[in-house]
Amino acid sequence: MKPKSNINIWRYLPGILISAAAIYFLSRFVNLEDIIASFQLFSIIDILILAIMMVCSLIARGIVWKSLIDGLSLKDGFLIINEGYLFNNLIPRSGEIARIIFTSSLTRNDAFQTAAAIFFERSIDLLIAAGLFLSTLSMVLEMQWMKTTAIWIIVLFSLLLVLFLALAYFSSSVENYLREKRFKSKLIEVKIKPLAFRAMHGLTAINQPRKLAIAFTWIVGTWFFWIMFLYYGITQIYPGAPFWWSLFTEGVVALGIALPSAPASLGVYEGTIVFALSLFGINNDAALGAAILLHLIQIVFTMLFGLIGLFIHDFKLGQITQKILSHLEKKKTNESGKLI
Repeated sequence: MKPKSNINIWRYLPGILISAAAIYFLSRFVNLEDIIASFQLFSIIDILILAIMMVCSLIARGIVWKSLIDGLSLKDGFLIINEGYLFNNLIPRSGEIARIIFTSSLTRNDAFQTAAAIFFERSIDLLIAAGLFLSTLSMVLEMQWMKTTAIWIIVLFSLLLVLFLALAYFSSSVENYLREKRFKSKLIEVKIKPLAFRAMHGLTAINQPRKLAIAFTWIVGTWFFWIMFLYYGITQIYPGAPFWWSLFTEGVVALGIALPSAPASLGVYEGTIVFALSLFGINNDAALGAAILLHLIQIVFTMLFGLIGLFIHDFKLGQITQKILSHLEKKKTNESGKLI
């Protein structure tokens, strides 16, 4: 049992160190009293408006999931999305695994179909994030290395997405070819081919243009609510701020939290917002206060709806956590085996 625990610690250590570094950096440049004062810039009405925007974004993302997964109701799509966020808040990078477990339990879709839908969703998210960043970067300052990074992200994920969608579109042909093809290797025939069949079948989840168009529309809708959520928060600490500030900041935040971090992206989320807003001359204390409040609203609502989802779906938190940890441990073991 002890070695297993050590492996888990090392798995999360890089993310924890990044979050710790971000928190330490922030603590060196802010004043606690000024942060508390920035909280007072938000009235109860402001917090209520922000909460409504956050709930709208979660509903939009629930519609995305319903659109991508056959046989899923809007209620279950909404709850599964929040259950995924709940586990991301508890175990870093576990939300996707949780969604696969929940979706497979509630529908006839297997893990490959759910994983294909997640890949499509995440690819669009990264492309939008990089697009927001690139489209506003020239209005901020010349940071060529960041611009080059964003361009490569767009190019790489665009190519991957095109290849992925092409493979999905021709998945039936590929499956028929594999079914007729006989390989001399017993390993390929017994182990790899069955997995390939499941993968091709899984790609049918995203080979329907109408389904993808609906999902894409609501992914954009989700980003609209996220941007408005952030913009409203910025205007409370800096009235009259241009709208494009929120576009740039949202792009920076989305790219930043893609890095490994502690649960719920603690420190990294706040640090990216403070960094982005500092480029516009916004006081670090005010920016951090707003970032903490916005992050708190996100965490509270995703955990609340996530726990409600677990109750309605009759999933046990401990059992799902154990499944996720077992999956991560198995993945780690497989990766170690490949390296050896």
